[in-house]
Amino acid sequence: MPSNLVVVATYPTTAEAGLAREFLESEGIACRMTDEMVVQWVWYLSNAIGGVKVLVAEEDAEKALALLAETGGLAPDLDEAATGDVDAEDDQVDPYPGDPMATRAWRAAVVGLFACPPLLHFYSAWVLMRLLAAHLPLSASGKRKVCGAVLVNAAVCALVSLYPLISLGWMSQFWGKLSSTLLNYLWC
Repeated sequence: MPSNLVVVATYPTTAEAGLAREFLESEGIACRMTDEMVVQWVWYLSNAIGGVKVLVAEEDAEKALALLAETGGLAPDLDEAATGDVDAEDDQVDPYPGDPMATRAWRAAVVGLFACPPLLHFYSAWVLMRLLAAHLPLSASGKRKVCGAVLVNAAVCALVSLYPLISLGWMSQFWGKLSSTLLNYLWC
């Protein structure tokens, strides 16, 4: 492999870079990858090091870019990345940015019914408080999820707070006295 190599594409994962490398090699272009082991072992540094790079010889760079561009997404548009141009689709803003937080709170509340009941409900309540503090708009679905999470969290918190009373027998004594008083009042 010649010593004058140029980067023709970068990918966030080794699998994507491997697909591009195999494709280029099947087309007769010698290439190699760099930083693939770093991304595999220390995956959270992928963005910091620029991902996995696919390198080809300088004289094959144009042909490699053209082949990768033809594959429909295997290669990023390097000119666009270099100039900072962005498609209009990328500029669209989600009209309901609070929906992901509402979904997270709802899922934590529902999963908390089966796993780690008080812990996940505290997390769900924390997410709901952050959502409330951020004043983010919600869709109708997001509002339903927030209401459901609040109801589930309230029910679990009520049961958790009543558990010591029930386990010590105080509630049974209280309900026994209350029911006997009500029955005496109603029947007498």
